[in-house]
Amino acid sequence: MATINQVQRVVRTECSALPRGWIREECPKMPHNIGSGVARPDIFYISPMGKKVKTKSELARALGEQYDLTAFDYISGKLNPLLLKQRFPVTQTDGNKRKSTPNGHRSNKGKFFIQLSF
Repeated sequence: MATINQVQRVVRTECSALPRGWIREECPKMPHNIGSGVARPDIFYISPMGKKVKTKSELARALGEQYDLTAFDYISGKLNPLLLKQRFPVTQTDGNKRKSTPNGHRSNKGKFFIQLSF
């Protein structure tokens, strides 16, 4: 827990998940209420040219289209493969687009079947 007397320091490290020269800056914040616990720090990235980037979308614009940030976790500054969504090929049947499963069969997920007995 942070107290008023503790000195909080800005931590700057080179971000290995980004191109060479990008720095990750972590700026601790004091919690709004002293007894409420630790507040999440502000995270910034600094480009090799010195420009400070404040959001993941700004980072994507600064890096350009050649870098895919889909698996990049902005808070930790690391690549996280869990952020990648598994993508299945789309097949077209009867004019309706349906997503296929990895084995090529259509999925019945989200469909309800009612069995009638007479």
